[in-house]
Amino acid sequence: MVLKSPIDGLVVMQALRRGNEFAQVSKGDQVYPGQMFMQVVDSSSMVVNANVNQVDAELLRIGMKATVRIDAYPGLELPAHVYSIGAVPIAGRRPNFMRTIPIRLKLEQEDPRVLPDLSASAEVLLESQRQATLAPLAAIFEGGDAGAKPFVYVRSAEGWRRQEVELGTRSNVAAAVRSGLNKGDVVALDMPPQPAPGEGGSKPPS
Repeated sequence: MVLKSPIDGLVVMQALRRGNEFAQVSKGDQVYPGQMFMQVVDSSSMVVNANVNQVDAELLRIGMKATVRIDAYPGLELPAHVYSIGAVPIAGRRPNFMRTIPIRLKLEQEDPRVLPDLSASAEVLLESQRQATLAPLAAIFEGGDAGAKPFVYVRSAEGWRRQEVELGTRSNVAAAVRSGLNKGDVVALDMPPQPAPGEGGSKPPS
């Protein structure tokens, strides 16, 4: 029997169970109806199948830019974008209470080192801000009162001075500060010791 592919591409043979082992399909094997034993991959249109936490999935949108890193080639970074987002969560190897949403990223650049079934990781750019002053999240404190603005402690000649800030884009390690800080300001990562009544200034945190 002759099978003709409707597209040009790279032939990827799938593994079949042969006794207690898995091996590529070969002459004499029995293939059942609907059983996948070969794929033809268009190397000019590669995609990455990935999963994201169901909590993070609501932040994703079709077309968002992403960066894909191939585990087999450290240092190789390829541009991509979100191509599709699944509608139903799936259960993976994680506990059942941590469901994931399948997504598909389409690579925007070809590379001969990229082959089917390689493992990869990806970062999706949710938001960006240029020429921003960054502050570590550990240096940003939240007020206990409703509506209170976040603040930082800035080092000055008199000690640590409390300064309210307006925050912009943030990641899991830092936040962009729209106002309240200047480039070069030194901020405290821990709450400075508060002076006793009648005393001024404070000592640097350990």
